Amino acid sequence: MNNDGETSNTKALLESALAAAVPLWIDQLRACSDEQRAARAKECAQCVAEHGDNILYRGKHKGDTALAFNRLAEGLACLAFAPGGVKAFGQHWDAKGTTDAHNDPHQ
Repeated sequence: MNNDGETSNTKALLESALAAAVPLWIDQLRACSDEQRAARAKECAQCVAEHGDNILYRGKHKGDTALAFNRLAEGLACLAFAPGGVKAFGQHWDAKGTTDAHNDPHQ
């Protein structure tokens, strides 16, 4: 498979996984205060900034990829509580509106 096919496949898998994971994180974060969610978002952003490559490429150690993916999903869920929600990876999550992912061809 060429690089374009691999990239396309990875993108599709990531979008599908996030479509399932982000709403679960939204439900888990509903009991948190805005301040708690902001603190979690900051921690998640730091993890993704440092280890985001593990999401696309298998990490060196067992669990590296899962940890980075979960911090990405949790961070997006935290942002879903902001007014208007969050758009990423062609999807939209809004914790105060709908928690379903919506395809957005312009994102």
